Amino acid sequence: MQVMQLAGPAPRLASYIRLYAHLAGQLGNASLVHPVPARATPLLEFQFGDTNQVHWCERPLVEASQRVQVIGLQTHRRVRLHFTGKIETFMIFFQPTGLNLLFSLPMHELTNTNNEARAVLGSGIDELADRLANGRTFEERMSIANNFFLRRCAALPSPDRLTSAALSILRRRGRIQAPALAQQACMSPRQFERRFTREVGIPPKLYARIARFESALESKALSADESWTDITNRLGYFDQTHLIKDFKEFSGEIPTSLLAQLESSYRAHLDEIRSGRRPTAPHGAPQLIL
Repeated sequence: MQVMQLAGPAPRLASYIRLYAHLAGQLGNASLVHPVPARATPLLEFQFGDTNQVHWCERPLVEASQRVQVIGLQTHRRVRLHFTGKIETFMIFFQPTGLNLLFSLPMHELTNTNNEARAVLGSGIDELADRLANGRTFEERMSIANNFFLRRCAALPSPDRLTSAALSILRRRGRIQAPALAQQACMSPRQFERRFTREVGIPPKLYARIARFESALESKALSADESWTDITNRLGYFDQTHLIKDFKEFSGEIPTSLLAQLESSYRAHLDEIRSGRRPTAPHGAPQLIL
């Protein structure tokens, strides 16, 4: 069994970092398979336990995961992760423009990729990896990460209107139109889409669809009482056929099948949330990592 812990960053980092996550567990000789669907959040991942195997979906390739890696936005299921032995992983999930603001990265070049962190972020990331490795608890590692990124953002200008527009997509669970976002950012639609793609990683319309897909899956996983029909209506899908179409595009699975796989990976975590035994996540942050 693996234990998942989630928490928000220091308040001054809220425009850059969405949340911290920690997975820990001991599987022994057992194996846990976790599908990775489309994701609206880039992340920085540190593995301190046994490395997991990465099984590629579109080619017959299996490789060991990297100890420290940057994972860009995902627009479809590229891989399945196979875990055995000791799981100990610390993850930093960034806001839509967080990595771009902190490291001046062209995010469209990282979409649907996972790269060794040093190659993308430079040798300075080694310092963070070493300090996190010396941390023994989730709370210690959060403090280390907060201090690192607070120093990093100290000299940065305040996030601009494009960042605010991208954050509003997450807050509204994808239920917002690109023209309204462009108007909010005081840009022409073409200029907005060009900047959004470069600084977030994909066009705003696709980003909103993935954010809505994530919200639909998380909603059903967290509440067994809410039906797929309820979720379809609440999130503004035209009908359930359109919801199923998005699930197939972004995960390769129909909703019930993907939900079953997610429950297999995070059963204990989901049981605690459904029973009210686990505190709620930071405001606006997911209660589950996909």
